[in-house]
Amino acid sequence: MTTIWQDGDIPTLLQGTGAVPCTIDGVDGIALMDWNDELLTGDPARAQVIIGQPMLTIQTSAFPAVKVDSVVVIDGKSYTVRERLKYGDGGTTKLFLGPPPASKTAATGEG
Repeated sequence: MTTIWQDGDIPTLLQGTGAVPCTIDGVDGIALMDWNDELLTGDPARAQVIIGQPMLTIQTSAFPAVKVDSVVVIDGKSYTVRERLKYGDGGTTKLFLGPPPASKTAATGEG
């Protein structure tokens, strides 16, 4: 069964489940920050690797221009979008995050 969320309901759903303020490519909004520790990579016939990676769930329409390599800032810490996957009916998107771009790291000392 698929639940279709009304776009106007998504901010309330996010806020009700612990959303945090975020900025993506200069656009302010809210997101759910989580840690995904089940992202499998590799060839399943030979070996798989489980890696830990920070992940955001965002309202798709609130950040329509987000793309791979977009810069995300949460609690003053910068990340880079590594993968962008729409979830369910497309009302929300999961962003898998990596370290900030090298120029950001060098400029702020983050990393």
